[in-house]
Amino acid sequence: MATADMTDKIKMSSLPLLQHSQTYGLPKTHFFSYLQIRSFVQKTFISFPDKPTKTQYDCILELNSDRKGLISQVYVFISNINPHSTAHLKRAWDTDLGVDLTEDQWDSILDLIHTSSTSALHGLIQMKVVHRVHLTNARLAKIYPNIEPLCPRCRGQPADLIQTSRHILPSKAYVVIAFTTLLARCLILFKWKQQTPPSFSKWIQDIFFFLKLEKIKYTLKGSAQTFDKVWRPFLDFYDSLQEPLDAY
Repeated sequence: MATADMTDKIKMSSLPLLQHSQTYGLPKTHFFSYLQIRSFVQKTFISFPDKPTKTQYDCILELNSDRKGLISQVYVFISNINPHSTAHLKRAWDTDLGVDLTEDQWDSILDLIHTSSTSALHGLIQMKVVHRVHLTNARLAKIYPNIEPLCPRCRGQPADLIQTSRHILPSKAYVVIAFTTLLARCLILFKWKQQTPPSFSKWIQDIFFFLKLEKIKYTLKGSAQTFDKVWRPFLDFYDSLQEPLDAY
């Protein structure tokens, strides 16, 4: 029973017991319990005997139990009663990334956790990353003294989230990712006000165009073999596509 509904049933003034019993179907044996409840409501709600302001709990009690998505609605109501602040997470990422994320950017990051993919697993992984759930060695070392806090790969920096992620991929892969995503960002900026968005094929064409310049740079430095080691996996992958783009 919602608070407002209960108040409706007990907001009478001092009425005769017989009238209570007839109006509300109240047995004589329950009358003392009624007076206790009435006294509690009178002391708790300033608006008594009028209806108190509807609360989130009243909204939950009024939900249709047969309605689809009931659990999700109850979860939203409960979350709104005492919303969980993520300000400490934002500050931690600001420090790690060396940026100052705006509130709109941070809200967008939180929204993308469950909207960027239809996979529940992807959403779970992204939630753990954004909420910094993963136990790095630097974090575990504060709990267990026998754990080494330094990165096990470089042995020079604390094994925090950024340092650990930085060394997950080989350095050659980072060169490829940094180079190709840079070209993608440039292409987006060149096209961002145009009606037609940039195409994937245009991005691939730009990659191969600038790869020619990269190869010249490596060759002039006497590092032609290094260029092949860095870019060979990408070139082999491109050649393995069933319908390769005409980018060469």
